[in-house]
Parts: sequence; structure tokens; C-alpha cells
Amino acid sequence: MDCLSDLASSQNIEFCPSWQENAVKARNGDYLVWCHFNYTDATCQVFVDTSVYSHIQAQMNSKIEALYASSGSKGKGKSKGGMGRGKGV
Repeated sequence: MDCLSDLASSQNIEFCPSWQENAVKARNGDYLVWCHFNYTDATCQVFVDTSVYSHIQAQMNSKIEALYASSGSKGKGKSKGGMGRGKGV
């Protein structure tokens, strides 16, 4: 959506997220970007309409790097010990 917002402001494209479909649609109902998540092997396929593909491809890596830089880490992982330990007999 971040890549599309840059394009939308420069080319006057209106779009809206469709959270239940993991997609971004144009106001006319056409799909611009949609994702297919595979939870068993922790992957995601991103499908991009040809009308916005070149713009998104040019910006995707820099947007992902900026996202990781702003979060401070790439994940928290599981900690050992601490909270959640039961008191046994």
C-alpha cells in the first residue's frame, strides 16, 4: 500500500484496502495487488496487476528496508524461561 500511495498521488488513482481478501483494489473494483499466504511453510505470494507492476517493482525493496529499519528488529523470537512457567509439585 505504501508503494501504491506514491503512485496514487502522482497519477490521481483512488484505491482502498480489502483486508478480508488480503488485497488492494482500485475504486472501480479492479484488483491492483493481492497476497496469498501459505501458513504451513510461512510464505507469501504477492500478485501485482500489470498497470502498477513497474512502479511497485521499482520501490518494493526500499520500502521493505525502511519498514525493517523503523521496527528495530526483524522479529522477536521466543524467549527461554520467565513468564508462563507453571509452579509444579
